[in-house]
Amino acid sequence: MKLVAVLCTALLIAASSAATAGEMNLQIQPIQQAPAPIAPMVPIAPLQANPDAVQLNTEEAKLKRKVARLEYENRKLKLLNEALSERVHDFTVLGGSEVRAYCATPNTSMNTAGESRDCELYACDAVSGMCKDRCATSDDCSGFALGCDNGQCVRVVIESEE
Repeated sequence: MKLVAVLCTALLIAASSAATAGEMNLQIQPIQQAPAPIAPMVPIAPLQANPDAVQLNTEEAKLKRKVARLEYENRKLKLLNEALSERVHDFTVLGGSEVRAYCATPNTSMNTAGESRDCELYACDAVSGMCKDRCATSDDCSGFALGCDNGQCVRVVIESEE
């Protein structure tokens, strides 16, 4: 108790000496009223479960999600199948945008629509699948021609000596 009295006295002496020196600037503030107490919280009623709602982790919910995913995949595959069927159609119909030519034999050109053409004296071009229509060497001619003469495949007819 004596210690408290000594401390209070020391504070008063320090305050009075600071006030006389002009160092202490004390301002008196009016007493403010305490804020109103917070209203008690109203308890919230617990949510009632909807009997029609599907529970997330039940076996039924898992199966429904699986069915929905499979139906989605099925729709995607049907669309892909339609696109591929259209492409096959374009490959196989004469005049289709995807009809391709290829060499069925060294002197026969054929296309994916089933049409074929005999190249006669010329060879079938392996790159385009079309019959060549001129030659640079005898390799551009079919087995029925014996050579290339001025860009044309020719048959050489040997006259027999009689």
